[in-house]
Amino acid sequence: MNIKYLSPRFGYAFIKNICLKLRYGNQLQLNPFKVYIEDGVRIAIKGGGKITFDGNGHRIYITRGSDLIASGGSLELGSGVFINKNCTIVSHQHVKIGSETMIAANVSIFDSDHSFVLNGLPFRSQGFKKQPTLIESNVWLGTNV
Repeated sequence: MNIKYLSPRFGYAFIKNICLKLRYGNQLQLNPFKVYIEDGVRIAIKGGGKITFDGNGHRIYITRGSDLIASGGSLELGSGVFINKNCTIVSHQHVKIGSETMIAANVSIFDSDHSFVLNGLPFRSQGFKKQPTLIESNVWLGTNV
């Protein structure tokens, strides 16, 4: 085991992962030793959603200011995924990010969009269009995508 994983910073992250697991139960699948979530990351699971972190490889690292939201959908992150600061990933149906993918700062990933087919009816009253989103393995998404 690498000595850096015995530092207080990683110990704190481990405890935070355990607390997330206790809060969300089966809606959150993670190996607390393989996921590092910095302070200021928001994880939200609602409406029967689920988030899965692949614990079978390199550490998954999520930096501050990012939001991972499963709002009725499923979100899967492969091993070795790196998510830089201020990213937003929202799933209403299904989002999968393959292993060893790097996501730069300020990236937004959604599997849904507002419907806008009915003229005269406000967009927020028309619901969402949903479609699964797949980002393959070993992909780099640059800043502000």
